[in-house]
Amino acid sequence: MRIQKDQHFLQEFDRYNFTWSCERCVHFDLPGDHCSLLWPHGDHLEAAARNPSVDFLIFCKEFDLN
Repeated sequence: MRIQKDQHFLQEFDRYNFTWSCERCVHFDLPGDHCSLLWPHGDHLEAAARNPSVDFLIFCKEFDLN
């Protein structure tokens, strides 16, 4: 799923502590920097939300908070 990133989204991202990224997913191996399901994860990292050159956020269908 793709969502347009705008100022409103970023404000709510911070305000509600929105959890969506690989770093917070049970399938992500943080020390190994990879997904245990072998999905590419570059577009799903929190850094993408903060990067001003990224216009869209891409959400992973396998995200599981635990």
